[in-house]
Amino acid sequence: MDEQVVYWIGFFVALAFIVFGADDVLWDVFALFRGTGKKRVKLSLINEKPPKMLAVVIAAWHEDAVLGEVVDNLVASAQYPRSLYRVFLGVYPNDAATVAVARALEARHEGTVVCVVGDDPGPTSKAANINHTVRAIREYEAERDVRFASVTIHDAEDVVHPNEFKMTNYLIDDYDALQFPVFPLQRMPRLRLFFKTLTSSTYADEFAEHHFRTMVMRDELGFVPSAGTGFAIGRRVLDAFRDEDLLPRNSLTEDYKLSLTLRMRGFRVHYVLEKVPRVDARGRTVWDYIATRSLFPSTFKAAVRQKARWVYGITMQSASMADVFGKSELTFAERTFLYKDLKAKFANFVLLPGYAVLAYFLVQTLAPRLQLPVMYPLHSLSWWMCVFLLFMMVERQVLRGRALANVYGWKTMAFSILLPPLFPLRLLWGNLINMCATFRAWRQKIAYVLLRGREAKAAAAPVVEHRGNAAEEEGERKPATDGDDAQTSNATSAQEGPAWNKTDHEFLPASVLERYRRLLGDALLERGFVEPGHLEDAVGSARARGVRLGQELLRQGLVEERHLTQAYALQQQSMYVRAQPDLVLLELMDRMPFAAADRFAALPLVESEKGWIVAVDDDLSCAERDELAFLLGEPTFFLFSSTADLLEAFEGALAFDNAAEAPQPAGAATLLEETSVELPQAGMALAYALHLGRSVDDIACEMGLAVSRFS
Repeated sequence: MDEQVVYWIGFFVALAFIVFGADDVLWDVFALFRGTGKKRVKLSLINEKPPKMLAVVIAAWHEDAVLGEVVDNLVASAQYPRSLYRVFLGVYPNDAATVAVARALEARHEGTVVCVVGDDPGPTSKAANINHTVRAIREYEAERDVRFASVTIHDAEDVVHPNEFKMTNYLIDDYDALQFPVFPLQRMPRLRLFFKTLTSSTYADEFAEHHFRTMVMRDELGFVPSAGTGFAIGRRVLDAFRDEDLLPRNSLTEDYKLSLTLRMRGFRVHYVLEKVPRVDARGRTVWDYIATRSLFPSTFKAAVRQKARWVYGITMQSASMADVFGKSELTFAERTFLYKDLKAKFANFVLLPGYAVLAYFLVQTLAPRLQLPVMYPLHSLSWWMCVFLLFMMVERQVLRGRALANVYGWKTMAFSILLPPLFPLRLLWGNLINMCATFRAWRQKIAYVLLRGREAKAAAAPVVEHRGNAAEEEGERKPATDGDDAQTSNATSAQEGPAWNKTDHEFLPASVLERYRRLLGDALLERGFVEPGHLEDAVGSARARGVRLGQELLRQGLVEERHLTQAYALQQQSMYVRAQPDLVLLELMDRMPFAAADRFAALPLVESEKGWIVAVDDDLSCAERDELAFLLGEPTFFLFSSTADLLEAFEGALAFDNAAEAPQPAGAATLLEETSVELPQAGMALAYALHLGRSVDDIACEMGLAVSRFS
């Protein structure tokens, strides 16, 4: 081959890599000097805001294999009052297996889980499913007289972080929408599993880099794209879209399109990169990001199919280069980020000649006896371009390694960046997946354009009677098969838009999910009631002595009894109440059965037709609380107080017989007269009213309860 031809091939390939990669380097330098990501929420404050009504949407099509475990885990692990959130499951009438699972969940978690069966048979698009479910949520609000502060979109395979709802509750008043990080679940890095987990590991590499670094910078400078899951949509957005669909029906990445629409309409989306301390299985204190976690495809074919959908939806449906270079409300920084997203449909093509050039360069360098023409002569312009490309690659790998070390740990970072040395296989494999996904996306795009052309011609042609496939004559829509996306399915018209081209999902075994549950030590760390080192020592000594952690902490004098009670109440999805003499209501004490008052030293706060609200000692076991509720003979909601507080309250009430009573219990009793208000909801409103020194009505209004009463 001619030497000049070889030189110019190498030159233009290097130039293409520089053109498509230089903006990344510039933003990395900008982020380095700007120092993004240093603002953090003070964790002790997230429990100070009264919990508002929150809604979760999970769209499900053929998810009967995982849906039950997902929702059971969410309900069991969420550190948020169960009466103050609702999980809406959007299912299809022609998916009997998933409907059966959703109905069983609705019965098992009565009042918390709501099954919403769609009007249309599936699969419609995921956006259409969510839009229908959001309409059902609006109907639920009207029927139950509540107002949800946000609607969070989750996928049917997500492991939802226990603190996500609390963080949503804390931040949603300040922003129009929130995007939580998404971090793929990974198996423990081991050499024998390296090739088995190669494909799924590329997701961890890319998501860690994007959600630890890039999204933080985007949040600082403007446009934050939705990741499709862990996306909380606030009340202002819900009200603005009251008369229209929330999500675009005809998009494969409806989430990205929505976030772009929100930005164009002036709404502020905030990226939430926050972490909380917790105790791991070994008793060590670790930091855990409040993020959505899920399993991603582990095979090459499934990964290509999923990423092709992302490339198609983001770069070919949601936006165009006209949005980058034309007139719009976007700032310069937001335009560059949009360009960064859109360039993938072109940049990924450079990888093919790039790998060919790399192979040629290696052969030419390592086998000089072949006397191949030199592609990059020493100190030539193309040689210096390659030096710059080497710097770009090393810089990207260093920053990716930093992100991986922060999210997954140093071992995962080493497997990704350093194995094998100087030739990171996971990077090359991930690039190959992205390249094949881009080819597939373009194939779908071309097929879609051709389909539109055929439909346009058919619409203009004279109508000729014919007998064809019965399903087509009746307008029945067929789902896309594994090999065909909605855009290329023969039964799908261009006007109808895409059917749901979903990825098959799997979920974690119960033994693994246990690691994501929150324990007493986690609550103590979250509130800052104990030092991490002291807690680690106490966990070890409690295990050695065979006693409960709380007892060991009190024995060593590491926490106050009141703080221990607050942490325990937090873990029980309830609230700590400091018992005081003005809460001892003698009339209620007289109405309480003698056996209950004498044995359990319970402090009754409210009695209504719906049941009792009672403050009890946190030492009471679950069985003892059940026995107390049985003695009371009615449903009972328990708030928690310390032994010392309860004794002090009873003694103070006896000493001051005519002491004024606190107004909040009466306010809670009045609130319970509202048909729509549940006993636990009134109990939480009462607890926060006492804690913050405000009226129960004020708290209930903020929580989104009895909306018609306060409107």
